[in-house]
Amino acid sequence: MIAAQVLALRHDPPAIKLTPERLDEYVGVYTLTPEVTYTIRREGDALVGQRTGRAVEKLNVEIADLFFVAGQPRLRKVFQRGPDGRITGFVERRETWDIVWKRSS
Repeated sequence: MIAAQVLALRHDPPAIKLTPERLDEYVGVYTLTPEVTYTIRREGDALVGQRTGRAVEKLNVEIADLFFVAGQPRLRKVFQRGPDGRITGFVERRETWDIVWKRSS
């Protein structure tokens, strides 16, 4: 074999709906650094997120505690919970590495 090329399929997974009460569990501000935050808020029956200095993006639910943004099928937000069941932050999973965001409010 002289050369090979692998192409990843880039399709969004199907999204599901969560109750408004369940969506409210994710609402808050998450911190990467003191200057870089990601704010999640509920708009009707959906969540939107915005990183410092970037546009607002709709968060779709793949399964509870696992979210994705349409058009970015290789990136996931995996929410973490503490022993009490409350969300403590999320890991932004980008194929081979994780970026950890901690909940600040």
